[in-house]
Amino acid sequence: MKKILLQISLLFLIWCSLFQSLKADGFMTLPDGNTLCYEDQGHGQPIVFITGWTGTHLFFEKQMAYFSQRYRVITFDPRGQGLSPSTLSHNTYEQHGKDLHDLIEKLQLKDVILVGWSFGCRDAYAYVRQYGTQNIKAVVCIDQAPKGAGQADEWHSPGAGEKRQAASNGIEHDRYNFTKQLVVGMNDRELTSAEIQKWTDQMLQTPSYVALLLLGDASLTDYTKEAELLDKQNIPVLNVVASPVAALSAAWLKIHAPHATLIKTWDKHMMFWEHADEFNQALDDFLKQATHAADIKK
Repeated sequence: MKKILLQISLLFLIWCSLFQSLKADGFMTLPDGNTLCYEDQGHGQPIVFITGWTGTHLFFEKQMAYFSQRYRVITFDPRGQGLSPSTLSHNTYEQHGKDLHDLIEKLQLKDVILVGWSFGCRDAYAYVRQYGTQNIKAVVCIDQAPKGAGQADEWHSPGAGEKRQAASNGIEHDRYNFTKQLVVGMNDRELTSAEIQKWTDQMLQTPSYVALLLLGDASLTDYTKEAELLDKQNIPVLNVVASPVAALSAAWLKIHAPHATLIKTWDKHMMFWEHADEFNQALDDFLKQATHAADIKK
């Protein structure tokens, strides 16, 4: 009996430590009874940062510290990621868009700036598809194409085709080492062992079946029409892309979203964390210009 009580106590301490490490402010109940973990700091114009595939809101720790000084900043763990419980069904980006809408409504956010990273951009596009642009001030997409599968000479998601199969194999056969390699590959510099472990642990909180379902969904979805809609309705949009896809993204945007702003400075996927000072300044400059232009139009 004592051994069982000791094990329960240890599990409780681990949970408390995990909860504190994520610095969660609260949980909100969704219409289907599931919950989302979120962090809400600062005052002013609301910015919602949306993490990527299997990520947690902790990935945006440097953006929270910077932008919460002058904005109201919300980060959250999408359904099935981080501290937000997983569900057996509805593990799609369409559902993520609904969850994002419910979060915005719960917190009574108006004229929202959406900033998505990687597949988190699909949460934003899915929101636009289902709820329109009426409550959106600006959209920022960090290193992700609106389209899932595509031709080699077309800007599309790296999670499609052969890379999707390689990721699926990695998750199914050796997820721990696959995730560690993914973390290393998303950064330019050599990370410390503590940094690698930190982000690996965060990503491993997503159950493997949820990770696989989201990966498959992302490779099949196409949000070209939503990107075009944002452009036609003059919603300021910033695409921050890694330099290897700069030419492809510029060509795609010229056709589908010619008014969008494109930044192509850094080389790797986690540029917003690795090069936080430069990234935050570039994003800040865009937001000041975008919100000012939007206010003039009103």
